[in-house]
Amino acid sequence: MFKWLFAKKQPIRCWTIKQVDSGMLHLCGIGTLQTDLKPEQALHQVRTGQFQGPVQMGDTGIVLHSQMFAALIPEEELTLDDQYNAHWQGVDWEVAKVPQRCWTWSGKLEAVRNPAGPVPRWVSVEDVSDLRQKASTQFSPGTETTFRAENDLEPPDKDVKAAVRDVQNERQRQVKDAWGWRNDD
Repeated sequence: MFKWLFAKKQPIRCWTIKQVDSGMLHLCGIGTLQTDLKPEQALHQVRTGQFQGPVQMGDTGIVLHSQMFAALIPEEELTLDDQYNAHWQGVDWEVAKVPQRCWTWSGKLEAVRNPAGPVPRWVSVEDVSDLRQKASTQFSPGTETTFRAENDLEPPDKDVKAAVRDVQNERQRQVKDAWGWRNDD
């Protein structure tokens, strides 16, 4: 009789999809919903894209809001094979593994070949092409840019040798004046 009262709720696990492209899913991994909703209610909200709340990412302890993802998919509705291809909604998808550093990226992701090996074949990286474009057009330097050492105190067009000579002559004159020497020439 008390079994239902003291029974621990089963966690609701979902695949976390950061971005959906044509034929490709940018997959973060499996997360666990952190909610007080009944499992049926939470799954219904996930399936309809209405779930709003925290998602714990794998066993990392990192908790992110569901709005950071393009889709949450109940664990049993997406299958992932050992070649990192997914089957979801009757469609076969290529999968790009999203590294942890990109989980909170709010911009677009792009898939690049995995330099570390054949599986997963694709890895997601931040698409910064728009930022580069804006930076290159907004902050173009003037006609001429001069680079100097950080501790360079003199302007680059100053004749340093003449300045040193002038300072030495001035010091000699001050010493002579202090001792009362006169130059009659």
